[in-house]
Amino acid sequence: MLINYIITAWKVFLRRKFFTFINLFGISLTLMVLMVISTIGESYFYPKGPEKNTDNIRVINRLVLTNEAHNQTNSGRLCYKFIKENLFRLQTPELISINSGSYGTSIFHQGKKTKLLVKKTDSNFWKVLDFNFLNGTAYSDEEFNEGKFVAVVNQHTEQELFGDASAVGQKLSLGNQSFTIVGVVENVSIVEEVALSDIWVPYTTNATTDFQQETRGSWDAILYHSNPAILE
Repeated sequence: MLINYIITAWKVFLRRKFFTFINLFGISLTLMVLMVISTIGESYFYPKGPEKNTDNIRVINRLVLTNEAHNQTNSGRLCYKFIKENLFRLQTPELISINSGSYGTSIFHQGKKTKLLVKKTDSNFWKVLDFNFLNGTAYSDEEFNEGKFVAVVNQHTEQELFGDASAVGQKLSLGNQSFTIVGVVENVSIVEEVALSDIWVPYTTNATTDFQQETRGSWDAILYHSNPAILE
């Protein structure tokens, strides 16, 4: 009986092929959109990458200033000076990490131009977020403090620039600076914006220290505590 129903339905579909195509296409497109939205939503609310321990971190990436009458406000990203003078004084977090936020850049390697995201961080960045290293390690506190020209890249960047060869130990040029790659991590989902980048380098490798006095910036701060209740 079920086979007869299927055969009958198929014959009806064939009578009006164009409308059948439109209906099937609309249903397929709707299901695809719903699957994409649900996947993105699941990744956003329940991250599986470096930000999987969201209960243990709080991210501060916006500063709002207002006058005493609260009728004028000015908002923007954090500047390094504000972080240094205020957030670094906090006693509650076990760790505080700051980073420049991701920005796009073009890298020329072996005659090939590649557009990638770069993020400048401190060494605590690798302690407060849970990256999965495929090869090598993160840069250490010592390397960060000494401004060593070292970098961590994701798997996509390794394949894009070096093919099947390991990226660890390879040189990478950013601007006029040459970095040695010390680690390779799994690619980060675009919904995990705090961790997201293709290349990570110490911000102590900046050519100047002018950023430390700027009143406007593009910095993010991550507060970490092993006990989530402390950050409530």
